[in-house]
Amino acid sequence: MNNLFIFLFFIFVQKKKESTDLEVLETELEVKKLQLIREIKLVEDERRSRFNTQPILNQRYLLLRMLGKGGFSEVYKAFDLIELKLVACKIHQLNSQWSDERKRNYTRHATREYNIHKNLDHPRVVRLFDVFLFFIFIFYFLFLFLFYLFNFTIILFF
Repeated sequence: MNNLFIFLFFIFVQKKKESTDLEVLETELEVKKLQLIREIKLVEDERRSRFNTQPILNQRYLLLRMLGKGGFSEVYKAFDLIELKLVACKIHQLNSQWSDERKRNYTRHATREYNIHKNLDHPRVVRLFDVFLFFIFIFYFLFLFLFYLFNFTIILFF
């Protein structure tokens, strides 16, 4: 009877371990699935972007690939052709269908952000690097930030 109990307990522990292993594997696969879905969406967003046909911005920044997209902005991994280093370019855009009031509000918001950033100096906070206009209704601010994990420079456009 004692041996039967030990045997059954051993089987139970093995099944519990197998179940736990399957749960861990399921979680890992779900994370990979979500990452793949995000990557597919990013590729589609890049394909539909109005900047995918303009690989060089301001005769300086070579766009390599999209890193992310938000409601009013796109972020690209890029290469600075003057400084010869990797950068990230964040492009904020005004929507041509917005009312004049909404465009003014958005411009005020971006200008306020620019004014805050130009005075900041901290290794973990982006620092103003360059500003230029590109097309009508599109404006850019560039920021320089040494990216801690990937050791490349980030330049943000607004």
